[in-house]
Amino acid sequence: MRRRQDSIATKFAVVFGLFTGIILILCGIVTYYTQMRTYLDQSKSIAQKISTYLSLLMENEKDDLIEYQEYFLEHCDEMLIPVDFDGYESFKEEFERIIAEEKPGKVFKKDFSINDLSDEAKLAYFTYMQAYWMTLFEEAGSSFGIPYIYYVVPSGEQYNMVFVIDAYRQPRQDNEKYLLLGDKVQQIP
Repeated sequence: MRRRQDSIATKFAVVFGLFTGIILILCGIVTYYTQMRTYLDQSKSIAQKISTYLSLLMENEKDDLIEYQEYFLEHCDEMLIPVDFDGYESFKEEFERIIAEEKPGKVFKKDFSINDLSDEAKLAYFTYMQAYWMTLFEEAGSSFGIPYIYYVVPSGEQYNMVFVIDAYRQPRQDNEKYLLLGDKVQQIP
């Protein structure tokens, strides 16, 4: 009789162990998928928030942004921004220095427009704008916990896009001290 009780107890322990193991595995799978769904929902929400934030910033600067984008697409190879630049202030100061020489006593956008400036001043202004927007995008990415943010526009060639603002600092192939700007990529349909 004792042997039969041991056998029933052993069988019960094995069945209980299997049942417990199956329940734990199922709970783990359900927890994993629930957490993954929550993570994806949060990621989507963050992406929507940063998109809204950057869109509002760009909308506020719409006219300047359009001028900047047009200039950028034609002259991005001329813009020299060091790979390790830290903020846009030095580019702004350089632009202001050139303006003070070219248009002393006058206020930019009040007394004269970008079209009234020399090519050197235009390049300084749009280089400043590039550094400004890159800094904003990098800071937004850092604030929202997103490692990579960019702004692309069509290049005019079918299936090609141009990185106008790219928070990833990739050096030029011809001079590694400066950023690669206006990188073109093929968008596969």
